Amino acid sequence: MASLDDLKKRIASVKSTQKITKAMKMVAAAKLRKAQESAEKGRPYSEKMNNIILNLSNGISDKENTSKLLSGTGNDKVHLCVVMTSDRGLCGGFNSNIIKKAKSYFSKISAEGKEFKIITVGSKGNDQLKRVYGEKIIEKSSFDQIYDEHVFLFSALSISHLANMHDLELIDVEHQITHGGSMRYTIAHKGSKDVSTNVYELVQREKELGLDTHSAYEGFADSVDKIKYDLVELLTKLKNDGKKVVAYGATSKSTTVNNYFGITPDLVECIYDTTPIKQNKFSPGVHIPVLPYEEFHASNPDYVLLYAWNHAQEIMEKEKEYMGDSKHWITYIPSVKVT
Repeated sequence: MASLDDLKKRIASVKSTQKITKAMKMVAAAKLRKAQESAEKGRPYSEKMNNIILNLSNGISDKENTSKLLSGTGNDKVHLCVVMTSDRGLCGGFNSNIIKKAKSYFSKISAEGKEFKIITVGSKGNDQLKRVYGEKIIEKSSFDQIYDEHVFLFSALSISHLANMHDLELIDVEHQITHGGSMRYTIAHKGSKDVSTNVYELVQREKELGLDTHSAYEGFADSVDKIKYDLVELLTKLKNDGKKVVAYGATSKSTTVNNYFGITPDLVECIYDTTPIKQNKFSPGVHIPVLPYEEFHASNPDYVLLYAWNHAQEIMEKEKEYMGDSKHWITYIPSVKVT
């Protein structure tokens, strides 16, 4: 049994914690008011922009030859779901309620035979949803993950089938951030362990995506070809405009991209990399020079093609001061983008 002194110390500790929590609540409330005020100030602009888009859309006469973003496609078979949560906790049921609502909506449109894709805003929502909806290689078109060390790419459906052939079963799945997104599968002797609900949810999700059909992979191929066309077109235009383009990161992914897209030193002058063993050599197949990272800043490029897109955030932050406003990044996953 605790002594009187121990109880007094615990009471003092609780009171101290209450003071800290109260202060945190006050700070959070102030930030929330500020965010609400900002949102309310932006509402008239949002409403005006919505009216402009509607007027443009209603004024289109030749809808067959105009952008589908304005004229529409005439069907609602594919839904884009933007799930917005916070980056941090200590906000009650805010994140859990949003995620619960999102999952309910996903189930609803799936039951209607419709497809959906997800964009997450906020790390809390992303962390929760990626366990079930994390198999983004089809949706992100992360084709550059397919190279000599990644010849076989397994879905939960294929792993389950393979395990069943040997009296085993898939009992758990976990999404990993490695290489921009991968899966960890846990297999055990059939009947020896409980099967996690993650397995059932992921298998169902893969079936909804059509990963057991040819059409899903044909769509994947089409999206890759779209990226190929857009990136080569951009690099060719920059070359014709006299811009200097270099690349950042001689990754294995870059070998896939360069060879499949036909990117040569005519379009990308060189690749800068921090790994000594790669430096002063050439990118396989296309012969783009790989130079030491230490020479990157002195090269003074106009555009930098980022092959290590899965580390984009940390790389861009690292080079933020050097890049400034005059130099631009080029990324290509999930689509070609200049920033």
